Amino acid sequence: LLKWDHNFGARDRFYAIFSEFHGYEYRSTNTFEKPLAQGNIDNNRTFTGLNLDETHVISPTAVLDLRASYFRFTQYNLNYSDVARRITPASIGMTQMPHSPGVSDSVIPSISIGGFQSPIFGPTGDSLTFAPYNRWIFHPNVTWTKARHTFHFGFETNYETRGNLGPGAAYGAFTFGSNLTQQATDRASTTNGGVDTYMGVASLLLGMPTSGTIANNGSLYGTRSYFSWYAQDTWRVTNRLTLDIGLRYEFQLPYKERYDRTSSMFDINTVNPLSDQIKAQWLKLQAQYNAGNPKYPYPDPPAAFYGVWRFAGRDGLPRRIKYTDFTTGAPRLGFAYRLGEKTVIRGGAGVFYQSDTTTNNGNTGFSVSTPYQNSINVNGVPMPRACFPDGTPASNQCLTGPPVGAYSLVNPFPEGLASAPGAAAGLLANVGQSSTTNILHFKTPRTYQYSFGIQHQLPWRMMLDVSFAGNLAQYDRTGSGFDMGHPQDLVGIQNQQIAMQDPAIFNNQLPNPFQNILPSTITSRGSNATVSRSSLLDSFTLWNGYNANDIPGRHFRSDALQVRFERRSFSDNSASGILTWVFSYTFSKEYFLDCCIGQSWQSKTGAVLKMDVNNAGAVVGNLVTFPMNSQQDMYYTQYDSANKPHQFAFSGVWDLPFGKYRRFGNSVHGVADKLISGWRSDFIFTYISGNALGLPGPVNFCGDYTNYVDRATGKPTGQTPEHWFNNDPKCYANLPSNSINNYFPPRFSGNVANPAKPQLNVALVKTTAISERYKITIRAESFNLTNTPIRPGPSTSFTSSTFGILANAQQNFPRLVQLALRLDF
Repeated sequence: LLKWDHNFGARDRFYAIFSEFHGYEYRSTNTFEKPLAQGNIDNNRTFTGLNLDETHVISPTAVLDLRASYFRFTQYNLNYSDVARRITPASIGMTQMPHSPGVSDSVIPSISIGGFQSPIFGPTGDSLTFAPYNRWIFHPNVTWTKARHTFHFGFETNYETRGNLGPGAAYGAFTFGSNLTQQATDRASTTNGGVDTYMGVASLLLGMPTSGTIANNGSLYGTRSYFSWYAQDTWRVTNRLTLDIGLRYEFQLPYKERYDRTSSMFDINTVNPLSDQIKAQWLKLQAQYNAGNPKYPYPDPPAAFYGVWRFAGRDGLPRRIKYTDFTTGAPRLGFAYRLGEKTVIRGGAGVFYQSDTTTNNGNTGFSVSTPYQNSINVNGVPMPRACFPDGTPASNQCLTGPPVGAYSLVNPFPEGLASAPGAAAGLLANVGQSSTTNILHFKTPRTYQYSFGIQHQLPWRMMLDVSFAGNLAQYDRTGSGFDMGHPQDLVGIQNQQIAMQDPAIFNNQLPNPFQNILPSTITSRGSNATVSRSSLLDSFTLWNGYNANDIPGRHFRSDALQVRFERRSFSDNSASGILTWVFSYTFSKEYFLDCCIGQSWQSKTGAVLKMDVNNAGAVVGNLVTFPMNSQQDMYYTQYDSANKPHQFAFSGVWDLPFGKYRRFGNSVHGVADKLISGWRSDFIFTYISGNALGLPGPVNFCGDYTNYVDRATGKPTGQTPEHWFNNDPKCYANLPSNSINNYFPPRFSGNVANPAKPQLNVALVKTTAISERYKITIRAESFNLTNTPIRPGPSTSFTSSTFGILANAQQNFPRLVQLALRLDF
């Protein structure tokens, strides 16, 4: 950290601050060292910042301030351990194993074995990640005082660039399960109680993966700008009343991928070019299947297969990932009124806008994964593809030993890696793969904040502050999105009712109408011989469903009562040292209004509604409507998962009573004075209650979640780590398969919360003036000084052996001690 201050004259003052930070994180979640370590074991982070500020006095009543800053933050994660990176595919016999063009070297693929903690080599996700973020800020502003008014106005602009290199499984990933080595194709080995733990090892020794993939993902580099203008008047109406009136207007341009390597939207109104070809094959398979008079006939095809991808900057769509929202005015109003000589009343309200962190609509069309083709039908029987690379019985390589040809681990991708054509593929881009997209019309998430408080001065330099603060947030994103592909109207209801009576019907495998029409090197829907019935029932079956993300359907509200009691000591002659302390307590509730409990359904007009199979629906036009009651409301209110109603804090700063004018060492001089004077202690003691737990199950036969009962004796125990709530599994049950939960909230209503414990942090600081120009500061601090562990919350799965039992682990950091030395000159 470097800082430079300089006065260019009586009217100009300039300062600059440069900072550089580099950190390396190694935190093994399984406590093992490399190469068995897992977790954040190779996180490299670098921060570089530069701040410039020029202050110019225009006149005795006006000051101009020019601020500019730049910072860059990068995070690099090499998700392979050092040992794993030294193992090449060729060293284990995978002599023709390719790797993604996104990486430059060859490393052993990620390998997972069924029944064991996975993966045993490599990461579960990206082989590596690199995320640079840059930001430039320019902020000129003027402060002007005239009579009882102080005006403050200015302009701010930001420019951001954000890169994202996430190549996925660039070195490949394989899973070895029990499918090829279990006792029978429809029955696992009875060894070890029916758990085929070692069958995956057998598959590994045979060199026959259950599944596999290798990614070929493009990188992203997004840029955007932000602009704001503001003006504020602090008006001293009287000696007792002050008003703050402000107006701010801002808007943020959505991100734009610099090289147009991003999709824009999934167009559900355009018929896919493969529609007629797929429909012809569908009807052929339907006739063949129904000729056997099955209990459930082959589904009818849709009138047409809809859905194509559109790309940024093409077909009249914006280059940016969304349209800009300009409805972002932000008025502010505040007041302060002095009642008497020792009481002040304050209040205010304002509108604030969140920064949209969505950087892209996905790199659909610019990223692709090549699936490993693990099986093929030989005379109607599924067989390992590596044994029959050309699909004929005569090519059985496994007659003479483990396969070594095409589709074996020696050469698992003989057709090469699929490449992503991007927008060049036109209406066939990404066909059959994924249809999850964000919406283009963007409504900036906003919060309406309001507060009212009273401060009163008490004797002995004490102050009491009681206030209420509220926050209402709107247009927040739902995150998980909505599944828009379920059948509509009464057809969807009938399918759901049949599936509730026969749970296996949705998983029933049917002949695949997309085989050999969709590209087999890109999607399993183009290579697999069968596909599930539920997939064929989807309104967007060509795409295996359609999810709309980033729906602005979530609203959040928090209300808080805040009490603060503070004592300040300003006497420099206090023999016992100078002590300032603050006690604060906050009682709050955080809850959200979200859409929707249960299943979302899409009407033909594009509306989204919920279906409740336990109430009769009436068809009005092409919409399904239901009797209006609390279960069918579009939105529901529930405590937020982050709701922590009670927060206590006691903190203070104590200049210790050592040195001149103190109780101890008052008469020391010279070196001794410099050693014992100038010591200060900081401390903060906190307790924050735990957030509410999720409900164990939608059906509770016992009725009370807080009836703590010992499983063995049946006697009440009170809340203990072994019985954090009523964890008798006999009290709980799931709803029937394929039913829709429209009745039960997602979590406890505050009566059962995750564990919480008080925490104490302390610091000891010593500042010594060596000379008029030099000053040295020594700081020692400890977080969680008492080393008090906070255990993770219990399992809420009533089929788990740890149901309702706190894990023997520590969720917070253990005691940390750190030392710092600072020199000022």
